[in-house]
Amino acid sequence: MKRNIIILFLIFPILLFAVPWTVMVYMNGDNNLEEAAINDFAEIANSNIDTSVANILVQMDRRDGYNSDYGDWTDTKRFYVVHGSTPSVANALLPDLGELNMGNPNTLKDFILWGINNYPADHYAVIVWDHGNSWYKKSFSTKDFSFDDTDNDDSIGIANGELRTALGAVHLQLGKNLDIFGIDACISQTLTLSGEVYDYTDYLIASEDYEPWDGWSYSAPLDQLFGDSGETPEDFAGSFCQVYYSDQHYYSNNTLSVISLSNFSNFINEFNILCDMWIELIPSGSRKIIFDEMKKNEFFDYDKNTDLGNSLNKIRSANNFTQDINNQIATVLEQYDILISTSYGYVNTNGEPASGITIYYGNEPSYRQSNLSDICKWDDFLFYSNKDFLYPVYPNPASNDVTVSGILSGDKIYIYSTIGNLLYLNRGTDTLDVNIDISKYCSGIYFLLVNSPKNGIIIRKFAKVR
Repeated sequence: MKRNIIILFLIFPILLFAVPWTVMVYMNGDNNLEEAAINDFAEIANSNIDTSVANILVQMDRRDGYNSDYGDWTDTKRFYVVHGSTPSVANALLPDLGELNMGNPNTLKDFILWGINNYPADHYAVIVWDHGNSWYKKSFSTKDFSFDDTDNDDSIGIANGELRTALGAVHLQLGKNLDIFGIDACISQTLTLSGEVYDYTDYLIASEDYEPWDGWSYSAPLDQLFGDSGETPEDFAGSFCQVYYSDQHYYSNNTLSVISLSNFSNFINEFNILCDMWIELIPSGSRKIIFDEMKKNEFFDYDKNTDLGNSLNKIRSANNFTQDINNQIATVLEQYDILISTSYGYVNTNGEPASGITIYYGNEPSYRQSNLSDICKWDDFLFYSNKDFLYPVYPNPASNDVTVSGILSGDKIYIYSTIGNLLYLNRGTDTLDVNIDISKYCSGIYFLLVNSPKNGIIIRKFAKVR
C-alpha cells in the first residue's frame, strides 16, 4: 500500500520549486456539458506540455448520463496534466475529493489555493469552465456561472459577492493579484464582472456573446506558452482570443476579449464624470437619447445589454449633447481603449467589431447589489430616485406620444381620463423608459399612475393637445 502511494506521487509530484506558470482549469462538467468537458481535457492534454515551463492543473466534476468514457465516474477529481493524460480514475491525484459542489465559491477558492500552495510559480492563470449568463437574461433570477446539477443547480454568483469573496481570499493568501482570470462560459464579459474582480487579477478573459459548446480552444495557446517560457501574461491571455476567433468551426459572431484591469479605476473615474453630466439632464430626457443609441449595439436576443465602446461612439457621433459632454465621452473612450487589451468578434445585430465589454441598461433594481454599484455612478443614472422627480412624463403637453421614465421591474402603468376611464395598462416591462402612443386621445388632461412594489403609487398629470 505504501509503495503504491509512492509511485503515484512520483508520477504526479507536488512541486516545491517555482516554474514560470501554473495554469488552473476549474472544469465543471456536472451538467449537460460533460462530454464537452472531456473533449477540452483532451485538448489540454494534447498540447506540447513542458512541466519545466508550466504546471497544468484541472479540477473536474462530471454528471451521470451524458458520457460514459474513462470509467464513467461522477464525483470530483484533480489532475496534474501531462502530455497524453486522460481524465481517468488512474490519472487522478490523491486524495479522492468525493463529490464537490462546483457551484460553491468556496470550492473554487480551495482549488486555487491548493494549486498556489502546492505548485508555486512566477505567474498564475485561473480559468473557470462551464455555463454562464452574467447580466443578460432577465429570466434568470441570478447572474452567475458554474452550474452544478448534482448540487441542485447551485452556481457562483457574479454580483452578490460570491466571486469577489473567493478571489479576495486567494489574493490575501497569494499577496498579489492573479495574472489571469478567465471565464470560459457564455456572455460574461460585462462591466459588472470587471467591477467584481479588478482588485484581484491583472487580466480578465471572457466573452461578450454566447460561446460554442466546447468553449475556447486550448492546445494552440498552451503550445505558444510552452514554446516561449518568457511569454507575458498579456500575450498569453491574448493568444486565447486570437485562436478562439480564427478557429473555423466557431461562429463569426462569437466574441472574446481581454481586459487590462490596471486601468479600470482610471476608466471608472472618467465614466463617473460623464454619468454625473447625464444625470443632470435626466429631466430633459437624456436617458431616452442614450438608450436609443445603446439599443443599436445590443447583441442578438439579449435583454438590455449593449457593447459599451460602440455605444459611447454612437452617442458621441449623434451629437445630441453639448460639446462639454462630447469631449468627456472622448476622454472616457481614451481610457476605454487602454482598458481593452484585446478584442475579437462582432456585434451580431449590425456586424460592427465588438469593442470588448458590455454594459447593462435595464430596469432590474438588483443590479445595485454588485460591487460596481459602490464604485460607479452608472446605476445612479439608471435608477435616478429624486423623490420629487420619480416617473417624469414628457413631453408635457404632448400631441402624439408621451414617455414615462424610471420604470422598474415589476412596476405597472395605467392612464386614466379625468372621469376615471382606464385607457392604458402596462403590466410590466424590461425598459426604464416606456413610450406610449396617445395620438388617438382627445385633447384634455390625463392621469398616468404607476403602481410600484418599490415606490408605491405615484400619479403624474399630463395634457394632450392637437
